[in-house]
Amino acid sequence: QKWEDTWFFSLGGRYQASDRTTLSAGVGYEQAVSDGGNNTLSPDGERTIVGLGLSYECWSGMVLAASYAHIWYADAEINVADAQGTFKGSMKNSLDIVGVSLTGHW
Repeated sequence: QKWEDTWFFSLGGRYQASDRTTLSAGVGYEQAVSDGGNNTLSPDGERTIVGLGLSYECWSGMVLAASYAHIWYADAEINVADAQGTFKGSMKNSLDIVGVSLTGHW
């Protein structure tokens, strides 16, 4: 497997909707770390990420937060040849991430 250096770009922002409520959003783009063409275990593709968040100060010093992110992966091509034959294909993938936290500050 040949691994390569990559770039990751992102942009995000926060909006203070009220004294207790904050909204956030962001978008990102990440290059693939390998072409994945000769590996069926970890085919890789470029990624686009979009995330949303909401935080609410429930009590003084206690913040309840929730977030959601979706990641779209570019199709990863697979092309493996060995003594047993050739395997060609592609992998399509996406990922959803949900998070909830309760944080205390003192």
